[in-house]
Amino acid sequence: MIAVELASLTRIAGGARLSRGLCTLFMAGCAAGVALSEDVAISVVPAALALPLWLRSFRLGVWAGPSGLLVKSWFRNHWVGAEAIRTVRHGNYDGAFSVGGPTAFLPVLAIERWADSNVEYVDFPVTVGLPSAVARRVAAIDDLMRVDPTGPVIVDDGGDITVFVSAGAACREMEPVDVEVGVYEVFDSRGLALVAEVHHGRVRLTLQQTGESRPEEVLERLRRFIDAVGTERFGTSDAGSASLEEVISLLLQFQRQRSGPAATER
Repeated sequence: MIAVELASLTRIAGGARLSRGLCTLFMAGCAAGVALSEDVAISVVPAALALPLWLRSFRLGVWAGPSGLLVKSWFRNHWVGAEAIRTVRHGNYDGAFSVGGPTAFLPVLAIERWADSNVEYVDFPVTVGLPSAVARRVAAIDDLMRVDPTGPVIVDDGGDITVFVSAGAACREMEPVDVEVGVYEVFDSRGLALVAEVHHGRVRLTLQQTGESRPEEVLERLRRFIDAVGTERFGTSDAGSASLEEVISLLLQFQRQRSGPAATER
């Protein structure tokens, strides 16, 4: 399964560079020990043990894409499907070389994933690196795993409806502080509920874990909004018989006439 998924994923630059470098240094030390030692039989043992790890180090790395995240570590591969990932973040290194607990100045790639109805924290020590490098990897994974909901996107702010032509346009207009307190309810054009979250100061929209489509509920919200504003302002006398696609089109046209194209597209 991983081989199939790997074809659709993108390798993250430097995902395990520090781990690979440390292993190479260790292997070089073992080789030097073999060359300089008078007791070859004893010095060859650590080099022989290190050789499989050194060869494995070339396979270490991180791959990401819309389908999920793959981390190839020293002794196993970790595959997490996108539907199970709540967020990608950095954590503190807590591997073989940490002393007295997690090391804050050496971050690693980490995720929060859904485990039934709970959120589980998982980190990957093999991805240890400098803070700036790990931050770049988190941002790259975040972008690669983002599956844009089908636009247009409907944002319900306590009954005040705004329709945006794309998820990106909606994310740029929603206030992060309002997203964090749960002001908005968001849906895509199929009626799928979206989760609005703030990542590194930017708003991100993803599909809810259940992936349940609620087109009738979304259509009823839009109809109520049109009735409250006044159907005549939308150029229709009866929105009750219009489909979800037609009502969305009416709202987009109304917003463009009222505020210009930038109101829904910027």
